[in-house]
Amino acid sequence: LQVEHPVTELVTGVDLVEQQLRVAAGEVLSIEQDAVTLTGHAIEVRLYAEDPAAGHLPQTGRVLAWRPASGPGLRCDHGLRSGQEITPHYDSMVAKLIAYGDDREEARRRLLRGLEQTVLLGVRHNGGFLGTLLRHPRFVAGEVTTGFVESELEAEAFAAPEPEPGLIALAAALWCRGSTMAGATAASRSSGSHCCWTASAMSCAWSPGVSRPGG
Repeated sequence: LQVEHPVTELVTGVDLVEQQLRVAAGEVLSIEQDAVTLTGHAIEVRLYAEDPAAGHLPQTGRVLAWRPASGPGLRCDHGLRSGQEITPHYDSMVAKLIAYGDDREEARRRLLRGLEQTVLLGVRHNGGFLGTLLRHPRFVAGEVTTGFVESELEAEAFAAPEPEPGLIALAAALWCRGSTMAGATAASRSSGSHCCWTASAMSCAWSPGVSRPGG
């Protein structure tokens, strides 16, 4: 499957991964080509742990907070969780955010809202860069080409945005909590008692799908 298979799934209503697994198990496709119809519009972006201002250099570090966006017409495919380490041993893509709408403009607006509502703290990422692309007049008009980034975007588009005071405070609070949890765990191990913070307290949000008309 191509990385952008969620786009196909949203506009056709066909779960391509399920069909692939069924075929691998010896079954036949449950749908014929003539029965596949296209409805609406979908756009996908790849959220990378990378620094656009440094030539999209991959980034590593500990995820302090991760909250993927959700809502009507939004889908987020990921396996990320708060506290996870982003290492240099794998591809730097951490999530895919996909938006569906009745037309391209609705999908674009939903995707932009989804990027703005997505929280990823602890590592640099390309979320702001993607938002700049989605807001650009040429992209809004559907006039972009494969040379769009190199020829149209100003240097400011690649610069890391200044974090809001609220996000700085949240990052500081998370860092303090992490330090407290680490200290409590170490004390618990040394005393033989059990710490109230367990791995089960760390949940992984997963949004495999999004509803669409007729899907």
